[in-house]
Amino acid sequence: MPPPTSAELDSLVEREVEPGVNQTWKYFLDLCKFPCQSGQEGPIRTRLRDYAKEFDFDYYDDGDGGVGNVVIHASATAGCESSPAVILQGHQDMIFKGDIDEANGLDVVVSEDGKWVKANGTTLGADNRLGLGVVMSILTDKTVRHGDLYFIATVDEESGLSGVQQFNIPGVDFSKPQYIINVDSEDGNQIFNGCAGGGNSRVETSFSTEALGDRKLVQIDISGLVGGHSGLKIHEPRANAIKEAGRLLKDLRTSYGVSANMVSIIGGERHNLIPSDCRMVLAVDPSEVDRVYAFVSGFQSAARLHAPMDNDIEISPTDLEPIENCRVMTQQDTSRVVDLIEELPHGVAAYTENVPDLVETSSNLATIKTEEGKLSLVVNSRSTYAETLESQRARVAAAGQKYGANVEQLPSYTGWLPDPNNQLVALMAEEYERLTGKKPKIGPIHAGLELGEFLKQSEFAHMTPVSIGPTIDGAHSTEERVEIESVSTFYRLLKNALQRIAS
Repeated sequence: MPPPTSAELDSLVEREVEPGVNQTWKYFLDLCKFPCQSGQEGPIRTRLRDYAKEFDFDYYDDGDGGVGNVVIHASATAGCESSPAVILQGHQDMIFKGDIDEANGLDVVVSEDGKWVKANGTTLGADNRLGLGVVMSILTDKTVRHGDLYFIATVDEESGLSGVQQFNIPGVDFSKPQYIINVDSEDGNQIFNGCAGGGNSRVETSFSTEALGDRKLVQIDISGLVGGHSGLKIHEPRANAIKEAGRLLKDLRTSYGVSANMVSIIGGERHNLIPSDCRMVLAVDPSEVDRVYAFVSGFQSAARLHAPMDNDIEISPTDLEPIENCRVMTQQDTSRVVDLIEELPHGVAAYTENVPDLVETSSNLATIKTEEGKLSLVVNSRSTYAETLESQRARVAAAGQKYGANVEQLPSYTGWLPDPNNQLVALMAEEYERLTGKKPKIGPIHAGLELGEFLKQSEFAHMTPVSIGPTIDGAHSTEERVEIESVSTFYRLLKNALQRIAS
């Protein structure tokens, strides 16, 4: 395996007395050379195949017509041939943001305080590169006693779990494994025993236009919001850039009396990110341009007070040159679009009964775009329970239909309900306490994990599940970082649990 390129990280991996933790970091750094997004996992898949070949593991994939899922099988260690088999499961893809150095991959560094690892100017991809790294380190560590291990690495997890939904690997008998351990959670101090299900709603409507005439074009950019994961961070007071754009335009027209027409709007990146930016172009009378600038200045100040986590929000108006044959949204349809943005649900809809800090149901108004006379939005909804998820998506549909939009409910993915008698969760909790001297948190996550989709498939339904991982902060953003100490705990916890299962 090529050595890490960063001197800081070379030093980091040498800090650890535990060889398996050092190997985890080395696998992670190697995988960081290939920051593959959903649908582009080929280089990671090739790397996993190379790993399997190097250590003479069995390697399986779903063939030329498949989606790219992979299974690596490591035989039981000597004396553990009759021990329970275990599946270790993660995903190949990552969310990538920022500018990449194509030749060298991510610029991975250690924080000044020596406690975190991050990437300069990009997402880090600890979600789920560290999960893959830990598993490869376990598989190649000859000191770990274990039964048969099956390493499943799926594709398209970040874009909606389509990889696991199409999971079909010929030649692998999954009747043998009794346990499935997901390595894709992001709190190193919690043992996860459940997850939310989710699904997207696509909202589309046409709008009428008219000639720009003598009006001026003003572009308004909203940026600098915190954003973040739309499940894990949805309960925090984080502003939504699309909602802020709608509120700005409504207040400008109704409270400030400026007859602005929307020309275009675009905002948000992905269904699972709280939108951190939005751009809107307005058509206004030349006599009202100065008033627009004055209003935006005041709105920015108020917005920083309204969302204290987003006190770096920037709302910047810019004059644009006239566009030939420019068409603008009519006043009536501008009002309709603004009202639609306001009414579509965003944020926490319900907390879990008797667990006041645990979100049960939520929605994220994720993306918006105008193109060729059509407005398109995507709302991502999540819930612990399937029926509640569909009720929340029905709220989205009702809001869209109220304002004349067509609403398409895209395929949902299944949640995973906690089982109070889950013995694998209990084992993990005991091993965590033995390692750290502290009791872990135990509970579900308000985000999608692939275990829900695996467990509903007949060949996996008999398995006992759990999810663990390191502490990752700011996942899916350029602020993503992973706590160094938690990676050590993550590796040791998985190693000790596997050895206990094998004993």
